[in-house]
Formats: sequence, C-alpha cells, structure tokens
Amino acid sequence: MSQKPKTNHAIVIGLEGELGSGKTTFVQKFAKALGITEHITSPTFVILKKYGNLVHIDAYRLKSSEDLKKLGIQELIEDPRNIIFIEWADLVADILPNDRITIHFEHVSEGKRKISID
Repeated sequence: MSQKPKTNHAIVIGLEGELGSGKTTFVQKFAKALGITEHITSPTFVILKKYGNLVHIDAYRLKSSEDLKKLGIQELIEDPRNIIFIEWADLVADILPNDRITIHFEHVSEGKRKISID
C-alpha cells in the first residue's frame, strides 16, 4: 500500500447499514483500488480477516466489544500503518477511536444505495 495520512493510530472506518446494503462490496472496491489482488470476502463467520495492512472486521455476530478485544483489536488500532474497516461498527463503538470515519449505507432499491459519511 502506498502513502496515507500520518496518524498515531490506524485509520478506522466504521461501516453501518442493514444486511445487503453494500458494506462488504465497498471494502472489496477499496481493496482493489489499493492494489490488493486477494479475493475479499465477508468475515461474518471468522470475524476478522487481514490483507496486508487492510483489516476487515464484521462485528455482527459478536456478543460485546470484549469479543473484539480478545481478537487483538487494540494492537491493530495502535499500528498507524493499518486501515481497519469494521462492519456493524455501532455494536463495538465503545472501543473504537473517537476520530474514526463512519460510513452509513442505505438500501434504496435493487442496485441502488445511498451512502453518507460522518
């Protein structure tokens, strides 16, 4: 991956929206734009997948933020080289940096989504 803004921790991007609203597809396109050639799939069942410095997390099946802590989220966040995408970030917001980016996905119709960024 090439240069990214200098921060003291990873860039954390929370992805929020209903099932099928485009969260995983967004990560796939972002990874492709970074030159990642691995096939990006939803981490729903394994919770966390790592593709170099791109980390893809799905918090949908977690019971609490503690489950994500056990997977080493704090260490991943502490590494400023990482870009971390967290689907269903609202479920673990209490352990995420306050300066995270949040992207909301809304299913408008078949093949059409509304995306807003906080």
